[in-house]
Amino acid sequence: LLNGKILKLRDIDSIFKNLPELLVVNKELLKNLQVGSSLKRPSIGPAFAKMSSYLIVYSDYCNNHQKAMDTVEFLFNHNNAFTHFINQKRKDPRSRKLDLNSFLIKPLQRICKYPLFLKDLLRQTKKEDKDYLEVAEALQRIEEMIRLLNESKRQEETLSKLRAIQSRFLNGQRLGLADPSRKFLCEAQMYLFDEEINEIDRTQPQQLFLFTDILIRAEKIEDDDSILTLGCFPAAKQSPKELSSDNSLKPLEILSVDSVCFIPIKGGGILEHALLMKIIDEDNKSPPSMALAFSRKETKEHPRVRTIVFETKRDADSWMISFETLQTNSSFPPPPSPHTTESNAVTETNGVPSVPVTA
Repeated sequence: LLNGKILKLRDIDSIFKNLPELLVVNKELLKNLQVGSSLKRPSIGPAFAKMSSYLIVYSDYCNNHQKAMDTVEFLFNHNNAFTHFINQKRKDPRSRKLDLNSFLIKPLQRICKYPLFLKDLLRQTKKEDKDYLEVAEALQRIEEMIRLLNESKRQEETLSKLRAIQSRFLNGQRLGLADPSRKFLCEAQMYLFDEEINEIDRTQPQQLFLFTDILIRAEKIEDDDSILTLGCFPAAKQSPKELSSDNSLKPLEILSVDSVCFIPIKGGGILEHALLMKIIDEDNKSPPSMALAFSRKETKEHPRVRTIVFETKRDADSWMISFETLQTNSSFPPPPSPHTTESNAVTETNGVPSVPVTA
């Protein structure tokens, strides 16, 4: 692929990552298995015990697997030489008519089969046999390494999701969303309710993003926006092409989750899909990991209490459930904001929310 100038080096790296390192580890395993099998009393436990110490090399390959599949799909759609090359290789009897992705997942499938194999071997081995303890040790070490690999994979998937969300914002790198301690929970489209005219402002739909530590309210950038100010950092001017992207968002507000509460609005009418969003912490500041800092002082654009309207009641209910789950989930730092109860629910009179709670 590289010598034939079908792919560039970066594409090779994206697809195969550290596959040569995996090959070295498995060649060593094969050699040790052959040595153990040639003994007068065959023993294979030590071979797997030695191999378990090197399974960490699978971490990079595992974390890169989704990127590898995405790269292959992209190249299939945009690189005719690559598509032809792979189709020709599939005709080779050694390929068994399998596509490239079927081979790329093999190392991950194999490593997951090792514990199953060793468990079965343990059942077939007598406890007084010397190899029993070695097989048991190998099984324990490999299971622990696979647990670490799974945890690494989950962390990488979390960061990948955060980076994907961050990329939807103009100058999104300034947001610093890709924090290992942060998790994305949900996203919803919403509108603000204008109390002065008693109508929902649908001229500018907004997006709410809920994470385990912060909440971001954002809006799509219009084509005539030439400068995006992030906190005290003025962004560089962008080209019309960049600004017209469907995924160009700008943050209007970044709040710590422990400085906000959401309260259902009873009743129906135009606010059937609405929640009351209330800022309850006067001294709220963005978390230290955030590059942005937004003032929490009440202004016309940033009132301390505002009515937000979702597209559907299902969206509103889903948002409320996600937020309440965040408050009560012991695996996340619980915000001090009060739980929503019947006594502090907002009632609606003539389509206008009435707030019986204090700031």
